[in-house]
Amino acid sequence: MATFKAEIQNKRSDGTYNVRIRVTHNRVIRRLSTNIYVTGDDLTRNLKIKNQSVLDQCEPLLKKCRDYCNTLGFEINNMSIDDLVDKLKSHLEGGDVFHLDFIKYTKQKAASMNPGTASTYTIMLSALQRFIKRDHLDITEITTAFLRDFEKFIEAEPSQQGSNRKTEKKDIKPKSGRAVSAYLACVRAIHNKAKAEFNDEDRGLIRIPYSPFKNYKIKPQPKTRKRAVTVEVLQKIINLPTKKKKSAGSGRVIIWRRTVLYSLLPWWV
Repeated sequence: MATFKAEIQNKRSDGTYNVRIRVTHNRVIRRLSTNIYVTGDDLTRNLKIKNQSVLDQCEPLLKKCRDYCNTLGFEINNMSIDDLVDKLKSHLEGGDVFHLDFIKYTKQKAASMNPGTASTYTIMLSALQRFIKRDHLDITEITTAFLRDFEKFIEAEPSQQGSNRKTEKKDIKPKSGRAVSAYLACVRAIHNKAKAEFNDEDRGLIRIPYSPFKNYKIKPQPKTRKRAVTVEVLQKIINLPTKKKKSAGSGRVIIWRRTVLYSLLPWWV
């Protein structure tokens, strides 16, 4: 396992010293320069850093190096010191930050779904784009606070059904609670797919460490209004008087109950 230590090396012409990170790996040493500089007053006679403020600045850098090595898993054992230093340098400069366009990724996944399911995800994306007012969204932006704000947006936004028609604002109805749960469930499903695809826990590669749904619970869908015909209504249908009518040219007798039947059925059927 690589080890790290902050130290100074070589005095500059202006009398300052650049703090460097000493990397020791497989008994070989290399050093990484930092943007921290100290003077003789910050050092002991043996040129060790004694200024606690400087040490506090160095500690996050050392921790970042250790944490990155932990993500490499067993791969680090076969890595040369120079390869490791190059990776650490890129990591400290932010060059290895993982990015994933959530909207583009969702479209790719929706393309392999059946048409009905894909339609739900497409509608969700349209609402999401109206919410963020742009066509791209990095997955790191999806936080618990983001989900709560998106939920409020969905609840407050008027229904888009029939929005291509000329409708007065007073006739526009808000979305139902079903839309909130359906849209957020789509976001959760795609977020989980991304974590499963790009994270490799066996190797310690966690490119998407965030779990916004850990502290966010999707509201349950409202219960569907009961639409079943009661036993009483069915019995009334059975007891309906019949009206016989001969079918032209066939001599068959048709039982005609439509008018009376519709008058007995509940309004929601």
